[in-house]
This record gives sequence, structure tokens and C-alpha cells, in this order.
Amino acid sequence: MDLSLEAGIDRRGTQCLKWDTTPEGVLPMWVADMDFPCAPGILEALRKRLEHPVFGYTRMSDADKQAIVDYYARRHGMKLCGEEMLFTPGVVDSLLLSVHALTAPGDKVLIQSPVYGPFSGVIRRAKREIVENPLVQTASGRYEMDLADLDARLAECKLMLLCSPHNPCGRVWERETLQAVLDLCKKHRVPLIADEIHCDFVFDGRRHVSALTLDGAETGVAVAVSATKTFNIAGLNHSTFLVPDPDLRKALSDKASEIGMGGGNLLGVLATTAAYQTGDEWLEAVKALVVRNRDFAVQALREAGAKVYPNEGTYLLWLDLRHLHRGSEDLVKDLQETAKVRLNAGTDYGPLGDGFVRLNLAAPPRLVEEGVGRIAAYLRAQA
Repeated sequence: MDLSLEAGIDRRGTQCLKWDTTPEGVLPMWVADMDFPCAPGILEALRKRLEHPVFGYTRMSDADKQAIVDYYARRHGMKLCGEEMLFTPGVVDSLLLSVHALTAPGDKVLIQSPVYGPFSGVIRRAKREIVENPLVQTASGRYEMDLADLDARLAECKLMLLCSPHNPCGRVWERETLQAVLDLCKKHRVPLIADEIHCDFVFDGRRHVSALTLDGAETGVAVAVSATKTFNIAGLNHSTFLVPDPDLRKALSDKASEIGMGGGNLLGVLATTAAYQTGDEWLEAVKALVVRNRDFAVQALREAGAKVYPNEGTYLLWLDLRHLHRGSEDLVKDLQETAKVRLNAGTDYGPLGDGFVRLNLAAPPRLVEEGVGRIAAYLRAQA
């Protein structure tokens, strides 16, 4: 294991959203980036490019595209080609582009709540109507999809946005479930846009199943991915939109040209290529630390009275604190002021998240142990 990952790094004073907006003495365990240094290959590529003093307009080379093709074939069994790719500043931009390109004002767009807040945000910004197909909490302590309700809801929708793996509940959807989703989308002639940005964080022997590997995915399906989440380079703003369907790709590309949206940030392109070419060993070390942190946190927080959904994927932990009978906004405020830990409120992911909080596990174990210990002490004091 890379010992620099264990040690962590001081991020204060680096224009860091996570730390520089958090008061001194409070541990920030909220926004989904990592407190680990980037993979060495990324830093080497950026340093080399910074030796040249000009940073003009940028193009994506064939080698940059091939790095993406090779990475997703190697790690996820996906068959891609460079012609199928569009580039945007980020996955949220890809979602927004899809809503604008594939629906009209007033149309209905389906999401599965509770879900990453920008899903509903891009729909509202585009002046479309949100339709929810809520996830169901089962007796086994997992979230599942309500496929019968999905069937009924899709009948009135023009687009579906899928989160896979799911943020915030940490579910890694099985192939059978995803195939059922796509089959229903086909039945109702609804395009399926999948946010798969967390695809590299899948644990315990599971495998991420991309929507593009499903039967029938050659039409009506697009997948948004990015190295930014996997390799901790979100500040470099570069994302890949995988769109094998030529008609769908043209609709998205035409709308991107119309509104002036594109990817290709110079340093983001270089970092992405270097990450996909050289970052596998670093990624495996990070995943091992996340699992270590998860297992510690799950045990400690359950012992303190929380209901925990152990993440099958993502580096985020979804905590059910409804036994405290307080709203999420009040909970995160009190946790920050009393326990000195900053978390995300469950209501950031929709009304169904009220009473929940989200915890970021992507930090050196000593920080996670300290933060989880503070949360556990807080919970015991509330009992």
C-alpha cells in the first residue's frame, strides 16, 4: 500500500471547498472528494506539461480517447470507440445537457429518490417536471427498486436519469435489475441516461454492470463517467459521455453546440489520460482503505445506535438517524456544533432523506476513526 495514502495531506488553504469552508476544529466528512494525494502518474503528467509556458485551445487526441476505451474495457468489460464519446465539464453537465436535448419544457423526467441532489436540480433548472420512483427499504436492510411503480411512472415520462452505483444509499445494482429497468424504458420509449461516476468503487466481490452492457443498449442509452471521482481530480472539470446510439449522440451533440457546452480542459484531459493509463495500482490501494474505513465505521456507528447501510459501492456511507426524531438539517447543524463533524444532510437527496445523513469515507483511517468516534459519542449522548 502507498503509505502516503495512510498519512493523508493538509488541504487547508488550497482553495478547497471541503476544508476551507469548514470551521477550524471541525472534521469535514461531507462533499464527495478524497483526502488522498493524486496518483503519481497524474502528477508527473501535469508537471511535465506545466514546463511548457503556453496553455491555449485544446483538442482531444486519439491517444486520449484510446486511454478511455482501454480503461473501461480492462476494468468493466465495455466495448467502446472514440467516435461514441462526447465531452463535458462534468457528469452533472451531461445530465443537464440530456434534459435539455431530449425533453421539452413541461415534460416529465423520472428519478429514483433519495438520490444525488443535482438529479432534481438539473430538471428544475431546465423547467421540466420531476417524477419520482422511490427506492424501497427492505427488511434485509437494503434499498431495492420498485419495478411495478417504475413501469407505471415511465408511462408519463420522456426521460429517465439512473444513478448506478447509487448515491447516497451505496447500492450496486445487479444486472437483472438494470436489465428490467432498460426493458421498461424500451417499453415506454424513454431514453435512459445513467450516471456511473462511482463505477470504480464497487466492493466485496461485486462488479459494476454498466447500462451500456445490457441487452438492447445500442439504442436509447447513454452513460456519463469521469476520472474526476475515481482519481480525485474534480477541480480539473472534464467528463466523458458515452453515447453509442448515433441518433441520440447527434441530439446531444447538437444541443451541446447550441448552448456552448464542451469538455476538453487541457489539464483535465492530461490528468484523465494519465489516470486511466497509470492509476490502477493507486486505485486498488484507495479501495482497500475505503473498505477498511467502512468496516470500522459500520461497527462503531451500529454500536452507538445508528442504522447503517453498508455501502456496496461508492465511498459514501448512508446513516439512518430517524430514531432521534429530528430533521436532517437540525442533525447536521448539531453534529457540526457539538460533535465537530460536518456531514451532508439527508434532505440534500430529497425529502425521503429526512432523518438521514451521509458520511464520506475517503480519508486516511486516522481521520475516519476520529470523525466516527465523535459521531458515535454524540449518538450515545442522545440516547
